[in-house]
Amino acid sequence: MRNHVLNAVVLCFLAAVSYLSWSNSQQLDLVVKQNNALYSLVKSGPPRTSSVSEASSISPSKSGSDIGSLVEIALNKRLEEDAADKRSSLFRDFQNANEKVKGNIRIYGNPDARFTMIVYSDYECPYCRKFDPFTKRIVDESNGQLNLVIRHFPLGFHNPSATEQSAAAECAGEIGGNRVFWVMNDLLFKNTRSNNNGLMRPISELVTDLGLPMGEFANCMKSSAPLETIAIHKQEGVSAGVEQTPSTILRDNVSKQMMFVPGAQEAVIKDTVTALVNAAARS
Repeated sequence: MRNHVLNAVVLCFLAAVSYLSWSNSQQLDLVVKQNNALYSLVKSGPPRTSSVSEASSISPSKSGSDIGSLVEIALNKRLEEDAADKRSSLFRDFQNANEKVKGNIRIYGNPDARFTMIVYSDYECPYCRKFDPFTKRIVDESNGQLNLVIRHFPLGFHNPSATEQSAAAECAGEIGGNRVFWVMNDLLFKNTRSNNNGLMRPISELVTDLGLPMGEFANCMKSSAPLETIAIHKQEGVSAGVEQTPSTILRDNVSKQMMFVPGAQEAVIKDTVTALVNAAARS
């Protein structure tokens, strides 16, 4: 009798252990699934939304496909936020470029400024690359008395890269507006390898950074419009005596007097602009 009782106790004990093992295994599987979901969410950096808390509150009844959907939604939202942050940082330094200006012209600075700096430039020109930040800076420091206008002047030995990049800048401005043009201008100069060696990043990536519709941009690049604009700019430059890049024309928009400065003569341009602005302030 005692043996029967003992055997019964042993069987009950083994059954209890078996049940607990099964239960713990189910709980462990759930924990592993939840941890995997959380790891997928945070591996790209600390999230700024409530996605992690949502994932951590998944009930045992949620299937694997439900968890996958939540993770995908959270990751897509994170990618969209990162892209928006990147665009915001690109545009932050170009508040002096109005989003819209009159006519088919790209102006950085006050459109009604007394003086204009017209720069004939080439995106594959290494001297233009160094000169471009100076032109922006001198406009920023002019208290609204000077603005900047870009004229495309791609040199033959820098083609086809130089003309393609000028067309990209024009298409960006055509689709996104005046400020977008100046941001694209900055991106092109920052990414050029110079001397017809192309860009460090493909133009398509720059377009994506700006948030422009790729299809519309591609159509613009296929059209004749940007090439026609470039041809007009180049003819104007030749008529003005431009033979090298960069070349600059300083124009008084009141007296219509102009001064031609070949090459990247930053000191000459800065001193001249300072004298012009000071003289205008006294008059």
